[in-house]
Amino acid sequence: MAKVQVRLKMRGIQKVLRDYQPELAKLGKEIADAAGPGFEMVERPQDFTARVYVQTANRDGAKRQAESAVLERAMGSVR
Repeated sequence: MAKVQVRLKMRGIQKVLRDYQPELAKLGKEIADAAGPGFEMVERPQDFTARVYVQTANRDGAKRQAESAVLERAMGSVR
């Protein structure tokens, strides 16, 4: 059987990941909206990858998250 070698080009992979930022931001916004008031989406693209966070924006959001796991439910509702 022939040996197969796969070589990944990191520059290409990083470009694909960075180019995904707008779609990832849209998904993060949908999750923040589904979680309701007290949550916000924060974009922090990196040099090598796209990155988005959904986090609590105030005490009310933090309280709702601690009591009801609102973010986890919002993530499950957005497809």
